[in-house]
Amino acid sequence: MSVVVLVAPAAFKGSFGPRQVADALSAGIRRALPEASLLQCPISDGGDGLLDAVLAAGALREQVYRAHSTRATAGKLDNREIIARVLALRREKAQLLGFKHFADLVLDDRMAHSGDRALAFLEDLKTKTEARFREENSELAAYRRSIEGPPWGCRARAAG
Repeated sequence: MSVVVLVAPAAFKGSFGPRQVADALSAGIRRALPEASLLQCPISDGGDGLLDAVLAAGALREQVYRAHSTRATAGKLDNREIIARVLALRREKAQLLGFKHFADLVLDDRMAHSGDRALAFLEDLKTKTEARFREENSELAAYRRSIEGPPWGCRARAAG
């Protein structure tokens, strides 16, 4: 099993930002442990180095997201055939018990009682809330644009 090292430094005030510190620490760790896998996640307390840490964390968030969303889809851990079989067995069980779908079986003794009623409830909720949802999204998008500036730049606004 390989060693995994999380490098999560803050800035060295007045000299190096969190990303520079992470790079320097990682270089030293690579010399001492060449076989180790390194994950860099520069951090900040909100002062100097905040932007540097936020931008660096974006790359790590993407790496973690991609690893999470593709797990169990390749090699010996690929479980897609098992999932397909479980779903087929659920469908068969529901039909043997007189239900149209597995969702109907699961919901039979619950408030919704059926998949169709659950979907009708969600459609009704959507109809009643969609206009305000779109308004709020527009307001949030406008606010985000106001604090970010142009797409090629980064800007932060202090609270208060």
